[in-house]
Amino acid sequence: MVNAILVLYAAVLVVNGQFLAGKVDAKSVWPVNIIVGVIAIISALYIGLIPGDSFSPFTATLLLLFGIVFVMMGINLLMDLDGKSMGYYCLYGVPVCLIWSYTFFTTIGSQTFGVFCVIWAVLFGLFAGILAFQKDSWAGFTSKYCFMTAFVTLLIPAALMFNGVALP
Repeated sequence: MVNAILVLYAAVLVVNGQFLAGKVDAKSVWPVNIIVGVIAIISALYIGLIPGDSFSPFTATLLLLFGIVFVMMGINLLMDLDGKSMGYYCLYGVPVCLIWSYTFFTTIGSQTFGVFCVIWAVLFGLFAGILAFQKDSWAGFTSKYCFMTAFVTLLIPAALMFNGVALP
């Protein structure tokens, strides 16, 4: 189930990146964010609440972090909100991803997802800069960073794992 969520997250980042680049408007972006966000939240709750391995709640929390961002993004775009509260939520996501990175490196032993969490922390920081601190000049770079992040940390790893390739 996590691999499917990663594929959906990649799609949202591609769409949001195109929005930041000015290639699509808010009316066409908000539905994708809300739909994927709701699916992610439901999946994360399922993963976190159904008995699994000892790291299921850890994984579920990371999935929830992103699912909530996508729902917030969708609501902000739908209701034409300023996004500052979402920006501060993203600012909170920076240390969360760094702590999760540390856990992936030390406790779980996954260097790949440890690096991915650092990449996601930077993404959260970029979103926080744009939304909470009005760094609109960051939109172009953030658009490209979204696109790169979607493929490098989400779509390609999910495809590899779907095909039985274990990531280090």
